[in-house]
Order: sequence, then structure tokens, then C-alpha cells
Amino acid sequence: MRAPRGGAAEDFGFRPAPEQDGSRRPAFIVMEAWIGASRHGSRFKRAGRSSQYIDSILSKRQYDVVMSANTFDHPASRLALEVFRLNGALLATGDALVAPLGLTSARWQILGAVAEAGGALTVAGIARAMGLARQSVQRVANDLAAAGLVAFAANPGHRRAPLLHLTDAGRAAFEGASARWGPLADTLLRGIPPAEADAAAALLRLLRTRLDTLRSEEPAP
Repeated sequence: MRAPRGGAAEDFGFRPAPEQDGSRRPAFIVMEAWIGASRHGSRFKRAGRSSQYIDSILSKRQYDVVMSANTFDHPASRLALEVFRLNGALLATGDALVAPLGLTSARWQILGAVAEAGGALTVAGIARAMGLARQSVQRVANDLAAAGLVAFAANPGHRRAPLLHLTDAGRAAFEGASARWGPLADTLLRGIPPAEADAAAALLRLLRTRLDTLRSEEPAP
């Protein structure tokens, strides 16, 4: 099968960094980190788009202190940079991993979002779940539909928002990607206790929740 044009970086506007270095299986935790990193790559950019938003969070004095300090010394900065780098490495690795199946990381993510929902989702619903721009999800969904991996169906609850569901070919592609991901996920967590992976995932979820809260409090432009 011919590899699809572009990749996750092209589809969702990311550029991978050049320095790529029990009941809940460790592999699932890494996938959560993958989804979380992809989900919030664009949100970090949007969160600081206006000085008014920053001033609504920090007092003038706090703002001056933060800006006068070395930004990269802050623990949150070091963590964010590693998330960015991990996101780029995972997207690039994912592109190579699923290219033989005719997928990219971006297309795999959309298939996964629908599969995880256990049914069908609207494009807007996928965008919300993944923290991505609706237009980007729409473009990838159209590509998947053209490839016969998903199909659009009428939505009884919203006439202008059709539901996206996996076709038989789409389910087979997602299962194939999952089969290829399993051994890599185990390799990534080799020697790392599951409790540490759980703790890392919990920290990422906490930070994501706080970012969501801050964004919801952002004043309208």
C-alpha cells in the first residue's frame, strides 16, 4: 500500500523536534501520554495569545517577576519542553510505524478517537476530545473517508453535524495499528514500574485539567 502524503506534523501543524531521543497495561499509559501531548500541542500556543489573558491570571508584580526570571529554570517550563519534544518524537515514530498500513499518526488518532468512543462521533466531538482544531480534524476525516476507512452518517441530534464511524476497513486498519503499537509500547516502558507510569499519566492529566480551566476562564476577545 502506498504511504499517504504528508504526516501527522503536516496534518496538524506540528514539526517534530530534531533531537528525538495489572488491569491497566503500561502500554495504555504511554498511549494516554501520546494522546495528551497531541491534544494540547496547539493549546499551549493559544493559551498565551493575549497579554490581557496573562494579566487576568497574574498580578502586575507577579508578571514582572516571572518575566525577569530565567523562563527555562521553572519546573513547569522544563516539563512543557519535554512534552513538546516527546510529542514530536511520538508523532514521527507513529508516522513510520503505521505508514505500511496507509496511515499517519494524525489519521491513527482520529480512528482511535472513534474506536475509543465505541460508536460514532461528530468532527467537533473528536476535536474537543483530542484538543485539536475542528478544521484540522475535518481535513483528516475527509482523507479517511476518501480512503474508505470512515463514513459519515446522518446525525438525528444535529442535521448539520454528521456522525463519523469506522468502516470494516477502518476497524481493520486501527486493529493493525494497535498490533504494531503494542511491542513498541512495551519497549518504551521496559524497566519502568507501572506505578511510575501511572504517576506520570496522572500528572499530565492534572496539568491538562488546569489548562482547560484556565482556558475556560479566558475573557472573550
